[in-house]
Amino acid sequence: MKAQSRQHNDIELPTSVNVLTSDQKSYPMAQIVTSSLVWQSAVIPRRDRMKTITIVSGLESGVTAAEVNQQLQPLLEQYAQNWPTGYRWELGGVAESSGEATHQYLKSSRLRL
Repeated sequence: MKAQSRQHNDIELPTSVNVLTSDQKSYPMAQIVTSSLVWQSAVIPRRDRMKTITIVSGLESGVTAAEVNQQLQPLLEQYAQNWPTGYRWELGGVAESSGEATHQYLKSSRLRL
């Protein structure tokens, strides 16, 4: 349901709405709650101090994350060529976990000749 145009920017709207109770009586919300407008700074998600956008998806049955990443990586590399300086992408999830595990294994194993 789309709000009517007069409701889009009406800061008093939440308290002017009627609330229906379990006994089917209607009360103005202003009688039930107290509201106040409080400024909060925006939360900008970051990773390693860089502004971040995270995209999460599910997998279809029978498809692995590695298979999806294998198809996704060339596309991201192609698109990234046109991105402004300072923008980059990274794969997370299974790909990230696998890379960390491999790094730890190589770090702890010793090469003997």
